[in-house]
Amino acid sequence: MDRFKGQARDRYLNGAELERFSQALDEMVTEDDLRLEVAAAIRLLLLTAARLNEALTIRWEWIDLDRRVINLPDSKTGKKPLFLSEAAVEVILSLQTARRGSESPLLLPGRLKGKSLNNLSKLWRWVCERVGLSAFDFTTYVT
Repeated sequence: MDRFKGQARDRYLNGAELERFSQALDEMVTEDDLRLEVAAAIRLLLLTAARLNEALTIRWEWIDLDRRVINLPDSKTGKKPLFLSEAAVEVILSLQTARRGSESPLLLPGRLKGKSLNNLSKLWRWVCERVGLSAFDFTTYVT
């Protein structure tokens, strides 16, 4: 059987588009249209270039904010670091503040206890629609 040939995407979001994403995510969280963890997941995916499953399964114990890195013990390509920009560190710090009292070992816990977020594709398309971009028009690791 022949494999489906996906369309290569070499376009990345520019600063203005990233700012629109950030504003839309803030608004959606404020309006209770989107959970904070989902918005944080999308931000981290855009800021770190992590694969979707890598980002969704990050555990607090893997994060080293002093060195600005997440040490993934196992990924599709083996053990690897995810280096964090200042913006990515801010996302993690906001989650740290919001989790006060939570015992979840996961950075991005799902609604079910002990489970991580698992499928962002519909939410991703919804956020892209709100921003005015096609979810498939640019390179991303969310889809």
